[in-house]
Amino acid sequence: MEILRGAEEWGASNETGVAVSAVRHGNARPASWTSALASHDTDGVILVTSELTSDQLEQLRSGGIPLVVVDPVNPPPPDLPSVGATNWAGGLAATEHLLSLGHRHIGAIAGPGDYLCSRARIDGYRSALDRAGLRFDPALVRHGDFEHEGGFRRGGELLDLGDGPVGRPRSSPAATSRRSAYTRRRGSAACAFRRT
Repeated sequence: MEILRGAEEWGASNETGVAVSAVRHGNARPASWTSALASHDTDGVILVTSELTSDQLEQLRSGGIPLVVVDPVNPPPPDLPSVGATNWAGGLAATEHLLSLGHRHIGAIAGPGDYLCSRARIDGYRSALDRAGLRFDPALVRHGDFEHEGGFRRGGELLDLGDGPVGRPRSSPAATSRRSAYTRRRGSAACAFRRT
């Protein structure tokens, strides 16, 4: 949202129109979104957190439309300008924050496992554990779908581990309210933990 807000502010101050459009994932994605862009007088495209097929990229390039990909799902071609978010640093910072509060058994939830941003976030989480001298346990990592409900489900899975390596029994009011509060603040990203 901050990227889009910045683009809109720049457009307003430079008398340039900015059109924002959601490109849906999966089967719901319109096959002609690149055609729609190519058929208008488009000066450029900023594609945020999305997959771009080679056919779509070729269509934009053949239309002479400049393109920048922000936080791409997979590594973009070397000749495609891209800007990456601080996914690794975010995973590191979130885990270090929980470690600074005294937590030692920390679970992590990221997006789909084959997404570059998800791998980077888990790598940051893993690095923070390593810095603290803690063992990385793959059983404490869940992959979601970047949807609010998906984050809830994955957080519940971690909390359902009960008195095991992470969380408290799901029936615990403290665990339930902590899960609800964290999921509301962070959407589909969540952590579950137990103080040791």
